[in-house]
Amino acid sequence: MALLSWIKDVLGVGALPRPPYSPAQLYSVVLASFKAWPFLIPVLSLINAPHGRFSFDSLLNINGNLGWFLMEIPSPIFVLLGAFSKPLSSSVVKGSGSYFPPLSALFSPSLSHFLALPSANQFLVLLFVIHYTHRAVLQPLRSPRRSPLHISVPLSAILFNIINGFVMGSWLGGRTPWSALPEPAVLSAALVATGAQGGIGGNAGSAAASIAASDLARKLGTSQIADSLRIGAPGLISNSVWSNPLWYLGIVGWAIGFAGNVWHDEILMDIRRPKKSNSSAADPKQSQAQASNTEDAATNVGSGKSARKYSIPRGGLFEFISFPNYLCEWFEWFSFAFAALHSLPIFAHLAAKDRFATALSTPPFLFPFVLVCLMAPRAINGHAWYKNTFGDRFPRQRKALIPFIF
Repeated sequence: MALLSWIKDVLGVGALPRPPYSPAQLYSVVLASFKAWPFLIPVLSLINAPHGRFSFDSLLNINGNLGWFLMEIPSPIFVLLGAFSKPLSSSVVKGSGSYFPPLSALFSPSLSHFLALPSANQFLVLLFVIHYTHRAVLQPLRSPRRSPLHISVPLSAILFNIINGFVMGSWLGGRTPWSALPEPAVLSAALVATGAQGGIGGNAGSAAASIAASDLARKLGTSQIADSLRIGAPGLISNSVWSNPLWYLGIVGWAIGFAGNVWHDEILMDIRRPKKSNSSAADPKQSQAQASNTEDAATNVGSGKSARKYSIPRGGLFEFISFPNYLCEWFEWFSFAFAALHSLPIFAHLAAKDRFATALSTPPFLFPFVLVCLMAPRAINGHAWYKNTFGDRFPRQRKALIPFIF
């Protein structure tokens, strides 16, 4: 029974509500659906999403740059909507005539709400928007023409980014209901709130505090009394983190990952950019040799409108792995998760077995976890594609994702 309860906490299906849903209940349903994406791993291992090196001619293809913008832009929009809106209500909206609450019940943007958030939450929202401003807007504008995108790619990515944007914005904006977390995490926060030291058991004072904490945890999970008890939403970060070195460790890790992701994406874009001819070269023979080497390294892939010339990426971590842009992005978001979660009371009194289930119920950790599950199969297949396409020209020592290992 304990194992079954743990599995339910991991999957988030232990206490899913029945429709019609209140805004807070819809959050729990959306979060549970987000946890289901890793089950696509077997499919993604066998079927490559039709874009980039795996694109093909189809009447359902759309412009690659436009499709990239359309599929990425929902994420920052929904994060901002969540961060600027009031907490999600636990009451079902009457008279809506639908299983789902109207948008007006989910989002009510207000600058005053955002300004009332802890400064650490505001800062994390800023980091998220910086990443997606580059990814969704600047990168498509600066990128050479991408391979066509099959319409299935932006449609699935739009769904992914709406889900991620909604739950991430709600978490950072202090809108996440306590009922969306596993019971041990709620109890942990309640133990901190009641001043219990050492958890359940111990001396009489500790036992009394633990009983009070259990009662508080039950109330937090079933009603909206957090404000009256001066207990904020689970994702709100104390301003004391600004004096905590671990906070800066997470932020620096985010910056390193973001810079690495941008740098390696730039290397890939340079390969697609037209090579400028240098008619005034001092050594024509050297220029001719360089052009010959570049042409020799390039390989034609595909046919029709999907035809492209591909080269072996060089520089940076490309000397060690085939997909350093993926690895840097994962490092970026796991560092973001560390900054967002390391100081929260929901982890203060958890047993080791409950930490993973709780982490998966927090959008800052769930997001990069799902990213790894979805992107790793494509990286593995892409690494095999490089070796099959370039043969002996492809560096033998280069791995797929982890230098020297895998």
